[in-house]
Amino acid sequence: MRYIIIGASSSIGSEMFSFLRKKKIKVLGTYFKKKQPLLVKFDIRKDDITKFFFEINNNDVVIIFSAVTNPLEVLNKKENSKKINVFSTKRLIKDLSKTGCKIIFISSVEVFDGKKGGYIESSKTKPLSLYGKYKNMIEKFLINKIKKNYTIIRLCWTIRMKKKSRDVISLTYDTIKKKNARMSYDNYFNISHSEDVCKGIFKISKTNVDLVHLTSKEKISRFDLAMMIKKYSKNGKKMIFEKIKFKDFRYHEKRARLNFLSSKINQKKLAIKYRSIKKTVVQKLKILDYEKRN
Repeated sequence: MRYIIIGASSSIGSEMFSFLRKKKIKVLGTYFKKKQPLLVKFDIRKDDITKFFFEINNNDVVIIFSAVTNPLEVLNKKENSKKINVFSTKRLIKDLSKTGCKIIFISSVEVFDGKKGGYIESSKTKPLSLYGKYKNMIEKFLINKIKKNYTIIRLCWTIRMKKKSRDVISLTYDTIKKKNARMSYDNYFNISHSEDVCKGIFKISKTNVDLVHLTSKEKISRFDLAMMIKKYSKNGKKMIFEKIKFKDFRYHEKRARLNFLSSKINQKKLAIKYRSIKKTVVQKLKILDYEKRN
């Protein structure tokens, strides 16, 4: 049995690759732009996956992380992002479905409109952002066209313990050190540690569940996250920000306000454990504060 990670050079994909290697599980992975040791270069836009990995079969698990994930980049480079996130991903899934392997597609909370929050797996999707719409297209494709031997895993903010990582703690940390920072008190989301998410993905890969939310039950507002960062950061005294409503902050496109998930499957059947938001924030701040001192 092999695990093949498409996008193993991505933020969470690289964590998953390392996690499986540490468990002594046979894992192969791909990169696209920057050469990475142990990984194979693969261009999802044109390459045939079956020519890169020998005899993919029903004993293999293929996890698809590869995507343009920055919502602003998706919006500004619509043609390229749609080609990668939709057309090429569909083609990849079609090719994989012919091999009999298990397909795991990493999706997002962004498939919901954020009007009520606490979405469960059966909640109706209604994405606002272009990134969310692309994720939703692939979900529908799997459900309506592939129909079997796949799992859709929806994630929220996943925090990687690295210096260079685009996550909500790093983004908030950098923002509140600048002048005129504003944090909305009514914008809520989940935060999960990347190690917990990787353990969860591995556990889910052993099941037959077709759709699951993988995130901590705990949620936090953007303002409260900023306050927590201010409290525990060595640079906290320099952090000043205004408390505002979500509607008063201007994004480049519509965004979900109550952007958090719930999961009966996760809580009752999988029993995946998560560390607290506070522990995750404090651990990340040790990295961010150290980076700024050096």
